[in-house]
Amino acid sequence: AVTARARAYYAFRASAIPLQCVASSTNGCLGGYGRVHAATALGIARAAAEVVGVAAALASADDGSEADGRSDGRRERGAMVGMGVVYAACVATHALVGVTLVACLVPDGSRSRLRIFGSVRGGAGRGDGEDGYLEVPDAPDDAPDGTPDGTPFLADLADFAADGASMLIRSVLLQGSF
Repeated sequence: AVTARARAYYAFRASAIPLQCVASSTNGCLGGYGRVHAATALGIARAAAEVVGVAAALASADDGSEADGRSDGRRERGAMVGMGVVYAACVATHALVGVTLVACLVPDGSRSRLRIFGSVRGGAGRGDGEDGYLEVPDAPDDAPDGTPDGTPFLADLADFAADGASMLIRSVLLQGSF
């Protein structure tokens, strides 16, 4: 009985796997861009949307009409379909917004978007170098504390720890939404 009710949900969940791969990739790209807060905000928004959507799907299936405890399973299947639709919609939205952010945001510390996205707006997609990559000048040898941008090591370490904590919180929230 459980298998029959879960099939509809599984179909939505399985069909969203490619979109989930895109969504996960965009999170990695945003992290690589140094835009961990954007990735975290996107993850929190998705988790919140999933929670609200699943609650709505469950509430709409529980109309109280079968108070005697007997059920033919239609309400449960309807709830499972609703939860599947919510999941697929949240994954698709996450992927779409994530790709948009990756294509449009400037990586932290960079002066412009990555040149590989030049063709998104009709550009040739070429960087400063002939191979299409943006050429970055070498760090000066006299940078304090050995950091190329001149920031103290402990400040960089604190930023790294804060970004890591942010990623941990995002991961816990996303895993909690399943």
